[in-house]
Formats: sequence, structure tokens, C-alpha cells
Amino acid sequence: MKHLSGMAFFAELNRRLAAVSPEALSLTEHNQPRSPDEKVLMVLSDDQRRLAVVVNELTVEIKGLLAEHKAQHRNGSDHSDEDCEAFSRETAPKIDELDTMRAIMWSALKKELPEVPETGIGIRAGGELVELAPTNPIEELLRRSGVVIVGDDGPHLFE
Repeated sequence: MKHLSGMAFFAELNRRLAAVSPEALSLTEHNQPRSPDEKVLMVLSDDQRRLAVVVNELTVEIKGLLAEHKAQHRNGSDHSDEDCEAFSRETAPKIDELDTMRAIMWSALKKELPEVPETGIGIRAGGELVELAPTNPIEELLRRSGVVIVGDDGPHLFE
């Protein structure tokens, strides 16, 4: 996987944003419906939803790569530390890309609604930005930041 730098990153982001289908703007494929104990802070515009869709798609792509790598460990494939290090080097650019897209998305939402808290928020089906029910703040921060945990079973996103 090639690391996108500078304008190439933004060209790829624009390509991905333009490719989002109108049906995907409902944000029902990867986002859960709002639970009764979550407070709606705002409903995202179509442009904000496009960015959320792109972030979701890239998250799913990375989770798939990580799951595939973990499955190879579980299936008893002979993996050396060098193999795992090579996998980490190959996936690092995608993870960096996701981190940047998430930062852009949350920064844009923060500019739109400055009172949005740093943690304890999420995007639900229908494009609702919600204040989540109270959770462990450390777990929430790790989950939102897309932290990759490396364990005996290989690397995976914190969930």
C-alpha cells in the first residue's frame, strides 16, 4: 500500500467523496440506529455524511485486512515476526489515511458545532450526531482514535 502525500491524498479523498452513492448517505450500512438514551446534537449535511461514509468504508477496509491477518495466525500459518512487521508497514499508510480523514471529519463537525464534546459522541444511522450514553472515557478515546492493538493474535483495531 502506497502512502499518499500532499495533494495526492486530497485528490484521492475527493475521488472517494464523489463516488459516494445517494443511498449511502442514509448511513445505515455501518452506523447503528440511535438508542433512546443518546441525545441528538445535530443532523449531518449531505457533505458531512459523504465524509462519514468514506471514513466508514476505510475503517471496514482496514478491519478486513486486520481480520485476514489474524485469521492467518489462527489457522496456524507459519508467520514470523518479520511477516507481522511487513504487514504493519504495509497497513500503516492506510491507517494514517484513516486517522487523517477522521481528524478532518471531526474537526469540520467541531467548527460547525463548537460545543460538541471531544469524546462521548458518535454518528448514527440517518446522519445523527449524538452524545453517547456514558462509557469508560479511556475506552471511548481508544475506540474513536482507531488505535491498533498488537497482541498474541496479531494486530487489530481497539473495539
